[in-house]
Amino acid sequence: MNKMMPLLGGCFLAAAMLIATQAYSQQTAETDNNTKSLAISDTGYQVGAGDLLEISVWKDETLTQKVLVRPDGGISFPLVGSMQAAGKTATQLQQEITNKLEKYIPDAVVSVALLKVDSNMVYVIGKVNKPGNYVAGTYIDV
Repeated sequence: MNKMMPLLGGCFLAAAMLIATQAYSQQTAETDNNTKSLAISDTGYQVGAGDLLEISVWKDETLTQKVLVRPDGGISFPLVGSMQAAGKTATQLQQEITNKLEKYIPDAVVSVALLKVDSNMVYVIGKVNKPGNYVAGTYIDV
């Protein structure tokens, strides 16, 4: 029975990760449906709390900043103010920032780069060799 405990723990972890992913996907889909200006076909990595972004506007060095996504999923950027970033892709954020800057800088060329991924956390608990929280930045197998 003791040899089965790590296997059972892994199964429970996999089930918990699947449930959390499905709940997050449903929440993200609801958020995207409420935001009509975003491209629905964009299916890249979705930004989350703790991620580090670099946002820049071409030919304007004062509008180049590294921005940390807050725990509430928001970011702040000059001339744009505070906006929700969590659940959106870099392309969607780029489009939304460009739209908000339009009244200040016509035809602004905005780029959004993901510098550091810290939002995909996995918490390993129970009778395992190394419990704790881990950043899931790459492929993970249970």
